[in-house]
Amino acid sequence: EKEEQVIVKKDQTGASAFVQLYDRLDGMREFEIFHNGKKQRLNYNEIQSIASDSDNRKVRRKASDVINEKFKQDSRINAFILNTLIQDSKIEREMRGYKFPQQPTLLSYGIERKTLESLVSAVTAGYPICERYYKTKTKTSGLKTLYEWDRYNRPFKIEKEDKYSWEDAKKIVLDAFGSLDPKFRNIANDFFKNNWIDAQVSP
Repeated sequence: EKEEQVIVKKDQTGASAFVQLYDRLDGMREFEIFHNGKKQRLNYNEIQSIASDSDNRKVRRKASDVINEKFKQDSRINAFILNTLIQDSKIEREMRGYKFPQQPTLLSYGIERKTLESLVSAVTAGYPICERYYKTKTKTSGLKTLYEWDRYNRPFKIEKEDKYSWEDAKKIVLDAFGSLDPKFRNIANDFFKNNWIDAQVSP
């Protein structure tokens, strides 16, 4: 239909263009940090790795502060891009006659609204589990308060890291899923059989 063609064409300089703008700005973004005895310019993935994985809590905090400061500097343009995309989506939903914001996404994935609502309810009901996890991690880490730079690092040092062969690792994963339900094991096994896991070393 002509209306659909109009939407597709205007997206090239509309919503899609703003998505590309954000991706390009994100790719160009650099973070300066003094690390390992020298000043470094890192991309987001590199500095995020330091902020989450470093065994030194002060280093993690510094990296986290650098990330937050950089995004604070870019907050206005990021907010403008986000608001533009939200408004564009709202206009398109109204033009297509959608009844609620998630409807286009659910239709594209063939998912019913009640399925999404069930998922949201299940996740919400599990909030106390997440809360208990972070309380336990705070305690095992010997901290009074858990901050964002403490969320992902391991709470204790590993003196020796064990190494596993591909087959041994595969067995551990399948056994773990199987202990929950045989159906989970079968689903996980399909991922191995169909080469949907990009992990094994290839020639």
